[in-house]
Amino acid sequence: MEFSTDVLKSEIGSMTLGENSSVVITNPSNKNIATLDMKAIEKAADIQLTKEQFEKNQNSFTTKDDYLVAYYRSPVSGWNLIGEIPISSMVKDAKKIFNYTLIVAFFAAIAAVLIGLFVVRMIGRPLVQLRNLMQQGAMGKLTVRANYTTKDEIGQLGSSFDRMMEQITAL
Repeated sequence: MEFSTDVLKSEIGSMTLGENSSVVITNPSNKNIATLDMKAIEKAADIQLTKEQFEKNQNSFTTKDDYLVAYYRSPVSGWNLIGEIPISSMVKDAKKIFNYTLIVAFFAAIAAVLIGLFVVRMIGRPLVQLRNLMQQGAMGKLTVRANYTTKDEIGQLGSSFDRMMEQITAL
């Protein structure tokens, strides 16, 4: 069966793996059968498959130049469809995601600090004031009162402190 190189070239040209990628078809002796560069036909392929790789029929590997190479060997013709893409172009979106994650984590940390400060103001400050009032009461100043009007636990604690001081004063 014969194929026109133009047909193979148009088929290869329609395949895209990503930026700076290439797709070629080679024969069992690692020579280009179809490539976008017509001058490279019947010349040694840039990606040379080893005997072990020929035996696997399909697989992928990385090169020293940080390219991911995937290949498929046709059981009918023995030809190899080889695609290569730089790993850097594959992970560039992962770098964007990493940067966005760092930004979100930074803003989440700021939000956590602000929430923590809010909680300290809502809980910590009234507790410190109540502690100071209790210390004054322990020193004998029985006229101190918390006068908390809130219905939460701190307000209830303040009310209990006020009743206790009234009872001690009555004694």
